[in-house]
Amino acid sequence: MIPIIKEVKWLKVKEGHKTRGLAIFPFIFVTDKDDRTLVEHEKIHIKQQITHLLIFFFIKYAIYHLIYGYDKNPFEVYAYKHQDDWKLGKK
Repeated sequence: MIPIIKEVKWLKVKEGHKTRGLAIFPFIFVTDKDDRTLVEHEKIHIKQQITHLLIFFFIKYAIYHLIYGYDKNPFEVYAYKHQDDWKLGKK
């Protein structure tokens, strides 16, 4: 499944964190579609959504966000850890 990538300007800044991307299966919305690392980060979230059955992903994401905050949310930690794997030839 190849996600549909759209470049948008409407992503907002919130709580000192600039949102640069948003993944909602099967769409990826980014502020710069040429930023490969950003697109890969959002692709990881698409895979997470598929693995966790979409609605359950969003429920878990919200719970993790409340418990851990954005930076320590396990879904974000994983995505940040693997967003540069494409540079190493990993899939």
